[in-house]
Amino acid sequence: MAFLKSGWGKISATGNDVAPKWFTYVSTTDTIATIKASAYFNSLVLNLTAGVGELRVNDVIHAKGSDSYALLVVTAVTTNVTVAEFSIALSDVDSALLGATLDITGNSNLKGDTNVFGNDAKTSYNKITGWAKFDTRPTGGSANDYSVQIRMESGKTSGSVWGLDNETHMKASGTASVRGVQGVAVLDSTYTATGATYIGSYAQARADGTFAGSGFMAASYALIEASAAITASHVCSLWLDSHQANAVTGSHQLAYMTNNGAAVLDEVMYVYAPNTTAFMELNTCTSFVSATAETGGSSKKIKITIDGVTHYINAYTG
Repeated sequence: MAFLKSGWGKISATGNDVAPKWFTYVSTTDTIATIKASAYFNSLVLNLTAGVGELRVNDVIHAKGSDSYALLVVTAVTTNVTVAEFSIALSDVDSALLGATLDITGNSNLKGDTNVFGNDAKTSYNKITGWAKFDTRPTGGSANDYSVQIRMESGKTSGSVWGLDNETHMKASGTASVRGVQGVAVLDSTYTATGATYIGSYAQARADGTFAGSGFMAASYALIEASAAITASHVCSLWLDSHQANAVTGSHQLAYMTNNGAAVLDEVMYVYAPNTTAFMELNTCTSFVSATAETGGSSKKIKITIDGVTHYINAYTG
């Protein structure tokens, strides 16, 4: 389609030839994408070689297309008239706004079902300084919900890639506790969950392509990194705990391990601990540890390997 003079109007009435002028334009047939295209407003510039005409660089056009609105800024008037959609870089906002609360409740462009920030190429980053809080409260339904969803695709051929990288540093002395990441799944009171699964933190690793060599794959890796000298009641890479006080109908354990895959596991657990004094400590376990050994009744053996050699632990019914 083409520019129609009948939809064109001048808004500003200033006689200052230096200041940018404001115009309005409406088209019932052309979309905003068509209106923003190069050369659409060429007929408003009589001499495209010299750039002489009704439009000049930095003039502003409030455009209404057949599909939406746009505020356009003239970027060139020679060869072809070009426009760009008006935008403000946050770095250009007056410093008086820094640290202020930004209320977008009255801005329909920022409170819609889907809002996009950042570049479409997904190659740059957006930096947020200060706290960031996401408050999401879906109204129900059967579709999956999430407060924050992160998707990343990397083309790196070496080094490391982190889908989510978080470090929490304590910068003061005191008694404050620190959690680098916290995940809590809660069923609120007065509600009933039937046949559901609640998991506070879920980890998965998967190879859809070829995973080869001497690499390592683990769904979850917990590490006590090399640190300064530590004084504590316990230092461990994994802490399993339960505060459940009411009765549980069904099986109840601190650790539940299953193999639901078709592949055969070599072991249930693999322990590499050259600098360790004992396999485990059983502390205050009188409900299942006694001073009397069982040797009678029927017996079974549990297969283990020690340094690659098969051994057996005997078990008796008593």
